[in-house]
Amino acid sequence: SCCSWILLDAASIHVLLGKARLYASGFLLMFVGRDKRWRRKPPSQSDVQAQTATKSKKLLFLRHGESEWNLVFNKGPKPLIPFKLVAALLRELRMLVALDPGSVLFDSPLNMEGLEQAQE
Repeated sequence: SCCSWILLDAASIHVLLGKARLYASGFLLMFVGRDKRWRRKPPSQSDVQAQTATKSKKLLFLRHGESEWNLVFNKGPKPLIPFKLVAALLRELRMLVALDPGSVLFDSPLNMEGLEQAQE
């Protein structure tokens, strides 16, 4: 057959299928996600009264550390974002070819600053 030279073991196939699922769900969420609709109608008076009648609750704030995602999109001058994005996509491609199950853009690992924050 035309592609008989490609031999993958079960672990490699598992990594590739996992990455395919990850990319598909990420892109699907990016295009059809509803998180852009953060502007919602203000709650009605009855909703506010119902919420104030509930028991007290404990709220826990948890902050994640700085990640590779932050280096691409949130750090440095904004005009450099396209170049940093291309570099991140090339790293992502390199990880895919190496059958590395990690990802730069999806479930992004901590960067050096984030590792230092975790040590604190």
